[in-house]
This record gives sequence, C-alpha cells and structure tokens, in this order.
Amino acid sequence: MKAKSYFLIGFFILLFALSITKANIVVSYFYPYHYSELVDEWSHQHEIDPMLTLAVIRAESKFNKEARSPKGALGLMQIMPDTGNWIDEQLAVNGVELKQSDLLDPELNIKLGTWYLARLKQQFGNNFNVTLAAYNAGPGNVTRWITEGIWDGTLTNLDDIPFGETRNYLIRVNRNFYVYENLYEEDLKGIDRYKKNVELLKYLLAKAGF
Repeated sequence: MKAKSYFLIGFFILLFALSITKANIVVSYFYPYHYSELVDEWSHQHEIDPMLTLAVIRAESKFNKEARSPKGALGLMQIMPDTGNWIDEQLAVNGVELKQSDLLDPELNIKLGTWYLARLKQQFGNNFNVTLAAYNAGPGNVTRWITEGIWDGTLTNLDDIPFGETRNYLIRVNRNFYVYENLYEEDLKGIDRYKKNVELLKYLLAKAGF
C-alpha cells in the first residue's frame, strides 16, 4: 500500500476519533493548546485565527520553544534571525538588533510569528494556502510561482509546488488546523465542521488513487 494511502487511512481514523467525545481526550494529548494565553493574545491582536497559530506551531516546532532548524530558524514558530529582525523593525519593538536567544522567548516568538502571518495574509489577498506556502518557502518564491503560472494557489494543485518541503508543510498545517478547529472551537457542531477541509480530503483521495 502506498504511503499516501496509509496517510489517508490515518486521517480518516483521526476524523472518526474526533466524532467521539471520549476520544477527544486522547487526540488533545497529541494536539495540545500550549501557550494558550500568548496564542490567544497575539493571534487576536494581529487578526489571525488562534487555531491557525496552533497549527503552525505544531508543524514548525511541536511546541518546543528551544527548537532550532538546520537552516537556523528558531523557536516555536521557527523564525529566521534576519526575518525576526525585519519584523521587529516593522513593529518598532526594541530599536536594537535581536539576539538569536531572543527568538527562543515564547512571547516574542509568537508575537513576531503571528504578525508575519498577518502580513503575508494581507500580501496574498487572504489566500489561506498561499499564505502558508509563503511562510514556509518565502514570499519571493511564492510570488514567482503564482505570477509565472507554476502554481495556482490551490490545495488541489499542490503537486505543482516545486518544493517538496512546502507541499508537505501545507498538508501538515491544513491537517493540524482542521483538528484544532474540531477540538477547541465550541461553535463548530455536527457534520458542518467536517465540510471545512473538503479540499484537503479530495487531494488526499486523489493521491491515494481513489
């Protein structure tokens, strides 16, 4: 069986678990709401859905505030030092260059990361998946893909993205976002909540050969 098929089966098992109240306790262990006060505060401040912030943090660092990527990204939302200093300048927070250790501080990291998500969201016309792709691959790359017709910005045509890391990143964040919505947003009830990621399900079905 293809790896994508295993992923699809696992995803449907997850959906089933989310439909059972007691199973939510188990699922929430793997999808925690750590740093809830900071996530809520800065997500709302920058007009980002807190569930999206959680989804990004889980994909980027799995809530390890000391996380460091091989490329040098740091902290919960894996911010590159140069990007962190640029964001800090835009926000006029400190007036001095950030030290790398500053980006390991959960509050500053989430503050900068949510602001950057909001900036990308505005830049790319509120397109959810293009925003996430830009967060992972950089806005320059994503702008080129869109303007040159390499990728149309949809999850359905995810395979057109040249970077495998970005393709996998979009799948992970979409999955995380879906799960977090179902776990923690009380206003999502019944079958309606399972319509929110139809595009992701269609993509996974197609990749699995169904």
